[in-house]
Amino acid sequence: MISETGKPIHENRTKVRDSSIAQTNIQLIEQLQNQNFLQEDLEKISDACDFMGELAAGGYRATGRPFYNHLIGAASIIARETSDISLICAELLHSSYDFGRFARWIFPPTFAQKRKVIARRAGPEVERYIYLYHEANWPQVLSPENIEEYSPEKKSVILMRVADMLEDFIEDKGPIRANKISLWPLNDIANPVELLARVSEKIGARWIAEQYRQLSQKPARKILQRSNSITYFITPWKFKIPAFLRSFVRWIRHG
Repeated sequence: MISETGKPIHENRTKVRDSSIAQTNIQLIEQLQNQNFLQEDLEKISDACDFMGELAAGGYRATGRPFYNHLIGAASIIARETSDISLICAELLHSSYDFGRFARWIFPPTFAQKRKVIARRAGPEVERYIYLYHEANWPQVLSPENIEEYSPEKKSVILMRVADMLEDFIEDKGPIRANKISLWPLNDIANPVELLARVSEKIGARWIAEQYRQLSQKPARKILQRSNSITYFITPWKFKIPAFLRSFVRWIRHG
C-alpha cells in the first residue's frame, strides 16, 4: 500500500527478527536501526521520544506501568507495519491531546494552542495524524466493511489505533488486573479481537492481525489486583510551574 506522498505505508524495510516489543527509547531506536531506517529517521524518532517523555512525565497506566512504556510499545508495533517515520512519531504522541502534560503554561493551553505546540515540535504531518486520531469516531471507523472506501491517510490512522489497542491487549494479558475497560471502544461487541484482526488485515497489517489472534488464545494469569481504572499522573511540581515562576522561587531561596 502506498501513501498519498508515495511512501510505502504498510511494508517494513527489513523483516524484524523477533517478536519482542520495545519498551524504551533505546530499544525502539535499535529496532528501527535493524530495519534499516535512515539516520535522519532515527534522529526524528529520538526527538519524538524526548518530546513524548515531557508530555507523559509522571504518567502511569491503570496497572501501574509507566505510560511512557506503553507509548514506546505502540510505536514499536506500528513500526513493524510501516516505514512512514511521521506515522511512527505520531504513534508515540497519539495520546497528547487527551493526556499530554504541556509544561510551562500559567493556564492550561487550549486545544488550538496544543496543536500549534505539537506541529512546531513534531512537524505538521505528525500533528495531522494525531489530530485525525483524536477526532475519529472509532466505533464507526473500525468497521471492516467500510475500509476499502477509506483514503490511504485514513487507513494509516486506523493502523495507529490497531497498534495502540494491540499494545493494550498485550498488557491485559499480563499478571496485573486493573479495573479498566479492556479493548475500549469495542468492548460491547461480541468478538472485538476478531474484528480488530479483520480490520488489521484489511489495511495490510498482517503481523498485527496474527498477534491479535495468537493473544486471544493465551490465558491471562492474573496474580495481582489494582483498583485503578484509568491512566493517572503523579506529576512533578517542576512540570506544573511555569519557567519564570521556578526562576523566581530559586531567586527567593538563594538570592
